[in-house]
Amino acid sequence: MQHKHEKQKRELNERLKKELHDLDKRLLVELDQKVMMQQTTLQAAGVPGFFVTMDSKDLKLQMVILKLIHDVASL
Repeated sequence: MQHKHEKQKRELNERLKKELHDLDKRLLVELDQKVMMQQTTLQAAGVPGFFVTMDSKDLKLQMVILKLIHDVASL
């Protein structure tokens, strides 16, 4: 009986691990889509430095630009 419960527990853990991994992948895809939409909108608005990219250096620069805009707007 205990062996059966251990097996069920392992199977449940594996299934939950896979479901969590699948959820993480879906969320990352959605987040990437949101970033691309934001980049497209800011590029269309003429904000310097904005274009669609997934390059980490470009993304970091865009985040700095957004923070600067936010800080200036908060003055």
